Amino acid sequence: MKEFKRSLKIVMFIGIIFCLTKSDANAQYDPMFSQYMNNEMFINPGYAGSRDYISTFALYRDQWVGIDGAPTTQTFT
Repeated sequence: MKEFKRSLKIVMFIGIIFCLTKSDANAQYDPMFSQYMNNEMFINPGYAGSRDYISTFALYRDQWVGIDGAPTTQTFT
């Protein structure tokens, strides 16, 4: 029972921290990727968990370099 209470406190602490952190969010759109074939989880989310190891992938794309307000795309899976 003590272990359950401790686990519950940890989960609640993480949840509170998650709720209090500010994150900039924008409207959703179809991202433009030129290397999408390297990110299997972008093509098929069912790929997650199909391997016996943890797979991570990060991608950044900056379009129209040098123009103010140019679109950028970032992803981390």
